[in-house]
Amino acid sequence: MDDNRIKKIVQEAFDKAREKSVSKAKYALAKQISEEVNLSSKTVERAYDRYINGKENLGPQNQETIDELCRYIGYRDYADYVDRNYGSRKKREKKPSIIDEGRKGVSKTWIYGAIAIIAMGGLVWMAYTSLIPEIGSYKGANQLCMTWADSLYLEVDCNHIPFSPQGTKVEPLDPVRLATFKKVKVSQSYPFFKKDTGEPLVWYFKNKDGRMEYYTAPGLHPTNGETLRKITPYIIQKYVPLHSTREDSFVR
Repeated sequence: MDDNRIKKIVQEAFDKAREKSVSKAKYALAKQISEEVNLSSKTVERAYDRYINGKENLGPQNQETIDELCRYIGYRDYADYVDRNYGSRKKREKKPSIIDEGRKGVSKTWIYGAIAIIAMGGLVWMAYTSLIPEIGSYKGANQLCMTWADSLYLEVDCNHIPFSPQGTKVEPLDPVRLATFKKVKVSQSYPFFKKDTGEPLVWYFKNKDGRMEYYTAPGLHPTNGETLRKITPYIIQKYVPLHSTREDSFVR
């Protein structure tokens, strides 16, 4: 991984944390970042010292640390950051010229007109296929889709496109997600991990108001498309209450 790119990532992460934190101290900003990603504040501080303060004796950060910092500033991971910030530039540099100046007798005006017609046709086709169920991945009234309804997915008629009676987006039916993906209420007595392997059974999302939401499967948030994060003992200790209002949720 390129040190200059990682330096930019770390700087962007601390700039974002500075907007949310009252204190501008390195420790406070690192703690702010660690609360929203699966990293300790010490790891975040070491990344700052290495790439911003130039303490090369600390050694480079591993892939997982950089991926988490990329997620904090709005990317899926480091590869997504590089592709969105540097990949498109290379494509533009390599893109051949549309007009072949070596050809004689071809009007530039005619070429520009043809390009405009093709581009407009493409846009019309994209709009048409996204709005007409029979053209896209939806097959009409007999084909079932699904939509998010408060805490789980429900089957709906694909003719409800683009939004369901609940006001949420209609999606192609995914039987696995329909059966396993649910929003749940948790307490510290909830089974967060598999007993035999220790793998997580809960994924979480922290909204702009600071409230935590918990889901039974990984993937994207059902309404805003943000990536859900796997539960950790630290998150449980910090955000999950000892018990809920249900009688059977009390720790015994």
